[in-house]
Formats: sequence, structure tokens, C-alpha cells
Amino acid sequence: MNSKTTVVRVSSATKRILNEMASAEGRPMTEVIAEAVEQYRRRSMLEAINESFARLESDEGARADMERDLAPWDATLADGLADES
Repeated sequence: MNSKTTVVRVSSATKRILNEMASAEGRPMTEVIAEAVEQYRRRSMLEAINESFARLESDEGARADMERDLAPWDATLADGLADES
């Protein structure tokens, strides 16, 4: 873990929750916070991707452009190789 730290202000209620979680998991609060931030970052990124795909699906022209761009890759599915899964 990185030894550099900084101070972040949180409410008393948030600090209590973090203390409870860290204690219950037997981990330092810094690890609990780091994991929570990483999970939030990933969720935010996936939500943004899902919103982008939803916009793409609702735009007929953009969807047609994407399908045209992806069409050459469809040939790679019929490469004659047996599925190994």
C-alpha cells in the first residue's frame, strides 16, 4: 500500500460506519475506504458505458454505422476452428 496519506473530512456518521466496517472485517479503515472508492469508480464507469450504449441503441443512424464498422469482424467467427469452451 502507498505510504503517502492525506486527510479527508467525513461526517461523524460516516466515520462511525467506516469504523464498524473495518472492525467487522478486521482490516484498516484505509483499506475499507480504498475498496469502497474503487467499487464506486467501477460502478460509475459501467453506468456511463450503459448510458452510452442506450443512446447508441436509440440513434438508428449511429447504430447502423456501428454495425457497418463491426461487420468485417463477423467473418472471424466463421474461421473453421472448433469451439474449445
